[in-house]
Amino acid sequence: MDVTTKSNKKPQWALLFKLGFIFILICLLLIPISWITELIYERQGLQQQVEKDISRAWGNAQTITSPILVIPFSKTKLVDKKTIVEDFQLYLAPENVNMVNNLKSEVRTKGIFSTIVYDDDCKIAATFDLKNLRDDERQYYLNKAFIIVGLSDPQAIVAGITSDINGLVSKSFPGTNDADFVKSGFHTPVNLVDIKDVMTFSSVLNFRGTSSLRFEPTAKVSTFEVKSNWASPSFIGRNLPAERNITSAGFNSTWKASEFNRNTPDSWIDGAYVSSLTNMQQTNLEYVNPNIENDLPGVELIETANHYHKNLRSIKYAFLIIFLSFLMYFSAEIFQKVRIHPIQYALIGISLVVFYTLLLSLSEQIGFNKSYFISFAAVLSLVMTYTFFVLKSWKPTLIIGFLFVLIYGYVFTLLQLEDLALLVGSIGVFFILAMVMFLSRKIDWYNINQETPEIVEA
Repeated sequence: MDVTTKSNKKPQWALLFKLGFIFILICLLLIPISWITELIYERQGLQQQVEKDISRAWGNAQTITSPILVIPFSKTKLVDKKTIVEDFQLYLAPENVNMVNNLKSEVRTKGIFSTIVYDDDCKIAATFDLKNLRDDERQYYLNKAFIIVGLSDPQAIVAGITSDINGLVSKSFPGTNDADFVKSGFHTPVNLVDIKDVMTFSSVLNFRGTSSLRFEPTAKVSTFEVKSNWASPSFIGRNLPAERNITSAGFNSTWKASEFNRNTPDSWIDGAYVSSLTNMQQTNLEYVNPNIENDLPGVELIETANHYHKNLRSIKYAFLIIFLSFLMYFSAEIFQKVRIHPIQYALIGISLVVFYTLLLSLSEQIGFNKSYFISFAAVLSLVMTYTFFVLKSWKPTLIIGFLFVLIYGYVFTLLQLEDLALLVGSIGVFFILAMVMFLSRKIDWYNINQETPEIVEA
């Protein structure tokens, strides 16, 4: 009896060819992954277009500019021995403003797309100090003064506006009466002849809007309060609310702003800033509105289950899933001593890509989380059935199925942990690499294709 070694050796380059093919296949599968990514962006664009369509009919995202008192006056000067009278407007910021907004929110749909809209019952109260105005030497047209309140989309005002000035009811009118600071909103005429030191202003208006509501403070002390039945607010702008209370039934939040948080001074004339009412000769400076819309404080009504956002995040892990999946099948080739054809690798890879199309299409109908589990269950059933016929054994098939559950469960966990996704993802990848290195530590990669010695009868 002699001990011999079978000389049926496969060339070493066969292993390298298989690894090279797997790498090329992964790269090729990233092409349809990129197409699906573009499809997600396209569907997201359609969603945004629907939001615009609904906004045009209902009302756009609104920005409220708190009240400003406007007082016309004339200035006489001598030019070439001719007397010229120029007309100006004095803009006077209030001492304090208190604004309460009661948002009744709902979801409007168009086809399979939806957006959040609201109906706002807004109450505004402001106080103006007129003491310095009386001390000024200029001659004002006190009977032609008016108060302006800015609203970015005044077309969404539901009903007529009635205001109160020092206890007297006054009718408000559309537009800002050619005021250069606020381009859209409404104005309320006021006669300052009989008003001496302090003027109070209050108004109630009902308007509609979509998604978000912002405030532009103009007073020395401003308070903005928002009450809503929407349970998922996102506070935006440079100033966060000083107080907030969020429950499943809605939220209540309050912003407080001082004169250091506003974009306007105490007063100015037409296009020029003025440091005070008693120093109006400094009106030659051109006024440029420093307001940056995105910096204004406010609230955005959001959908916590933004499936397009989650689809985009999930598809970023496609390379990791495909790589780990092919690594499992390549390991099965080594440990189970089976051969998996390149076409079989390709079919398995395509099924992993199909997961993302199922996920996108289903999430538009039933939400992301349910769609994730349904899509995974469908793809897992398909892949495991095919794997059994490829490996011809239940044991490695069940092991691969269990690993698939771990991989997709791991990715789903990352999608839920937005703030900790990078940390948890990095730790997870580290442990996966450590496990692969541990399991492959005894593999002789140079002789992986050589058969073991056998005893042969002489």
